[in-house]
Amino acid sequence: MDEPTVVWWLSQEATEQIWCAFDGRPEGMPFPLYIRREIISRFGRPGLGRLWIAPDLPDDDINPWPEDMPLSKAAADCGGIVIWERDAPQVCGWPGFVTFRDLRPWSPAGKH
Repeated sequence: MDEPTVVWWLSQEATEQIWCAFDGRPEGMPFPLYIRREIISRFGRPGLGRLWIAPDLPDDDINPWPEDMPLSKAAADCGGIVIWERDAPQVCGWPGFVTFRDLRPWSPAGKH
């Protein structure tokens, strides 16, 4: 079975908050290297519901877009960084929000 992934959705403002918290120095960010690289790629670019996916993660898109999910509108205005679910607790507490690929909310307590 494939290891599950989730999406960390970041608005441009949220991305800038994370960037500024580390004075623009990604090496100081407390995230795995692949997440830091995707933050660098995401920075300064419009989100528009697009996904940033590291090369070693599954390249699945969210298609069709689930319009009926409560977080659909918020995610459509953000950019999503696809991360391994095991790394999701590391991004909780930072700006943005985490969902499963079908846009159901992810939380460290419930996970489903």
